Amino acid sequence: MNDDELNALAAKLRDLHAEFDEATARAAFEKKAAGLLPDQRARVEALVFFGVGNQIGEVKIDAVAGRDVVKDTQGTATNSGTVYGAAVGVSTGTIQLFFGTRPPEHGAQLLNAYLDALGERYRPLALGHLLTSEQTGNEQAVAPTLPLSAVYTALATDARVPRERFALTPKELDQALAAADPDQVPPDRLRFPVADIDSLHEVAAALRTAHPGAEARSLRELWGSLRRATPRASGGRNTVESIVGQWYEPELAGESLAAPRSRIVLLGNPGSGKSTVLRYLVVCIADALRAGQTTGPAELRGWAGRPLPVPIFCPLGPVAKALGDDPASDLDQLVDAVLHTVFGPAGLRAGLRDTLLSAWSSGGVLLCFDGLDEVIGTPEPTREGPLSRRERLADALRRLAQEVGDSRVVVTCRTKPYQQDTAWQLPSPWQVRQIEPFAFGQVRFFVETWYTQSCAAKGAKLTTEEGRRRAAELLTAIPAKQGLRDICDSPLLLTMVVLLHYNQKQLPDERAEVYEALVGLLLDRWEWVRSSEKAQVRFVPFGERLALPQLRARDLRTALNEIAYTAHCTSQDGSGVITEELIYKLLEPKFRNALNAERPERVSKTAWTDKVERFLDLLVRESGLIQPDSDTTYRLPHLTFEEYLAACALAEQEDVEVAHARWRAGGDRWREPLLLLMGCLRLDKKHRMADAWLTTLLDEIVGQHEKSLTQRQRDAVLAAACYRELGGRRYIQDRWHTSKVDALEARLRAALLAVLEQPAPEILLPLRIEAGAALGQLGDPRIPVTPDAWQRELGRRGEEFAAAGDHYWRYVRPETYQIGGWNKGEPSAKIALPAFWLARFPLTVAQYAPFVADGYGPDAERWWTPEGWAWKDKRTQPWGWDKPEYRGLNQPVIGVTWYEATAFFAWLTEQLQDTLPKDYVVRLPTEAEWEAAAAYDAQMQRQMYPWGDEEPTLDRAIYDASALGRPAPVGSPQKLVPECSFWYQADRAEPPQTKMSWR
Repeated sequence: MNDDELNALAAKLRDLHAEFDEATARAAFEKKAAGLLPDQRARVEALVFFGVGNQIGEVKIDAVAGRDVVKDTQGTATNSGTVYGAAVGVSTGTIQLFFGTRPPEHGAQLLNAYLDALGERYRPLALGHLLTSEQTGNEQAVAPTLPLSAVYTALATDARVPRERFALTPKELDQALAAADPDQVPPDRLRFPVADIDSLHEVAAALRTAHPGAEARSLRELWGSLRRATPRASGGRNTVESIVGQWYEPELAGESLAAPRSRIVLLGNPGSGKSTVLRYLVVCIADALRAGQTTGPAELRGWAGRPLPVPIFCPLGPVAKALGDDPASDLDQLVDAVLHTVFGPAGLRAGLRDTLLSAWSSGGVLLCFDGLDEVIGTPEPTREGPLSRRERLADALRRLAQEVGDSRVVVTCRTKPYQQDTAWQLPSPWQVRQIEPFAFGQVRFFVETWYTQSCAAKGAKLTTEEGRRRAAELLTAIPAKQGLRDICDSPLLLTMVVLLHYNQKQLPDERAEVYEALVGLLLDRWEWVRSSEKAQVRFVPFGERLALPQLRARDLRTALNEIAYTAHCTSQDGSGVITEELIYKLLEPKFRNALNAERPERVSKTAWTDKVERFLDLLVRESGLIQPDSDTTYRLPHLTFEEYLAACALAEQEDVEVAHARWRAGGDRWREPLLLLMGCLRLDKKHRMADAWLTTLLDEIVGQHEKSLTQRQRDAVLAAACYRELGGRRYIQDRWHTSKVDALEARLRAALLAVLEQPAPEILLPLRIEAGAALGQLGDPRIPVTPDAWQRELGRRGEEFAAAGDHYWRYVRPETYQIGGWNKGEPSAKIALPAFWLARFPLTVAQYAPFVADGYGPDAERWWTPEGWAWKDKRTQPWGWDKPEYRGLNQPVIGVTWYEATAFFAWLTEQLQDTLPKDYVVRLPTEAEWEAAAAYDAQMQRQMYPWGDEEPTLDRAIYDASALGRPAPVGSPQKLVPECSFWYQADRAEPPQTKMSWR
């Protein structure tokens, strides 16, 4: 067509647009566009759908569409709508980087059109059918549509990036550590100062490793380790003397892809944000290129100043489905899929074909492959023998990466499937990065940003001040509501929680209630459908959509629960897989009854299978609770919902022996559903089943079968967790007599104590730590807390130098002990010690708590030394006292200075003065007393450790390798005589041991 013909076509299309709507005009345009050259298409599209005379900056749309040259494309273009054509385009530098020195005809227009399509597809926040309307008839959106960039929250990987060196005073170092709290700020604002001191050598060594992932600590655990081991500023330290070290920053997920020739496998749990990272990066780069930039913007960390590649986003699920039976052609299929994403529908941008592949080798492309785990992992017959499609695609990706030179390649996958099967892991030079769960700093940033942007958006139903208040309410509720904090570790589930909160006055109180509300949020969306391609939606009852007017979405909830339960009974890649045949079998009776309640057997197979097919389509497309796994199987993509719905199915079965059978056979896979079952029973008021379940866990026999020792101890720990999930003492008291609560808690304490004192060989440290924490919540009988308990333990103190017995005070005989000299050349001394008693465990939080109430007040001076009283000043508690990770009742108390320790023991001695023998006090042990008790056995043989000369293991002691990030409940390690771990404030000149002795 010549110019006159193009202008005439544009005029006709504008008339259609004015008389009808954009959809009608665009449909007519698409019919004509097949015969147009790319630049002719862009010109007509801009004239019709963006409007002649509209202007961006100093350039009018009709001028650009008329093929005038835009000479200066540097800077940014702001666009509140959709830009069609080449209004602002890629710069000459980008053209050369992507196409080389000889770009194809219309290359700039084609590349502009591709970048526009990328932005239009991936720029909106991907909330799917959650962004429909409230069921009020007023067509008010449940949330405004927001661009992804407005609320994107930086995601960190498990790598830590070294930055510049530092020299800070202790006070400055203390301030820097306080500012690096991941629960306060998102990872893109975090900097960790790691000082060059002995107490941090293990942390620093792990941080400097060349293999990300070797460092086991999360950001929060890393920060906790640094806080505990780094000297902190105090009045007694020289605040001028500098401490040197190195800054480290969390590597951001997008930053990991910045280096040329990067080959990254990006792992994460379901809903962790893997796909969102790629979408965000693709849009950022596309927008920058579209604005004429050739290098990365400063705000895109790791990319600033680097030449920008052209991004390509390719989901792997559809690629896998297109694979034939010949693995030799898999790479061709993968390349074709990549090309198709660039060429677009009907190959409208096929002119890019000749130069796209050559651009790969020059580093001009970022290839983003999403969802390797979504490809079926079951072996199938092929010409080369049984191979899974997942394995075949992994091999195709490996071969493709060898062909694309300096271009970057990233593949996303769920963590567990990738780690569990070496057959399809990608070898070096591929590097693995794992996305970390949200810390609370990220939760805080997302909630505040989401409410701010939502209230500023067009059609917002809240004012800015209302949004600020609602955000603050939610941020208070998340850590306060049981289990909600864990839900919000997932960006996807956090987004749903925010939407739920946005549309309700407050969140439900319990975890099961929150899940139920979230499931309801998804199911309710079935009744709102789009009336056109526009954003408006209209109410269509669920039954009407299935041509069964009497049917409601929730009528099929039981079937959905059964699907999830059946899926969870499998054990493939975390979330379970269920066959299409089994889904049809589960749904058949539901739809037979819906079609003919009186004579369901008369319903034809064709009739009910048609309803099942349509229902499955709704379930997959609109709720997202179920997704295809292959041509004949489905899975629930989010394990969280699978576990909750499986719990609902168990509640409907009302059979505790079936539930216990699942627990026995499936182990920890069924732990979370069984905990959620407690919430279901509470919601459904099935109190007798809840009571029967706790009894089943604590009994030694289930049905006709006697439990093994290991099973009894696993059951005891689960029983304590289920008791907490039910609501504990208050729940039982509200329904039964107090005596029943006392009896139940006594059984729980006895069972948990057995896990700690006589653990089965298979009961490893994590389970013993959980048992210890649960025992602390119920009241640890090993630890005296009240004056009566202290006095009782004094009266039953040990009289033999031995580890045996359950008495709290352990006797140490009068003797001359060798102290020191453990290492070659180290001095030693023989010291005569009189008899004394040493506490069996370090001082716990529960034991110190009464002193916090009494010993920091204005009338407490008599217990403090004069220097200690002056130091205390206005302090009302030890350091870290209000931090949840340090408040376990039977954890060793930490953050206690020598001043506080001596004041505590003066206070305790006063409490026990009528019971202590004459001239005895309770105090800290001396170094010699501590070493004598720890190093000598009952036969007076000196040994390196309390258990002998073997090196520490996780079963014997709590140390850095335990990677707890917090003190363990006392007595958690096995074979520990006496307990060798202690906690103290590391920056004091005289760090106290929180063991107690008296003599």
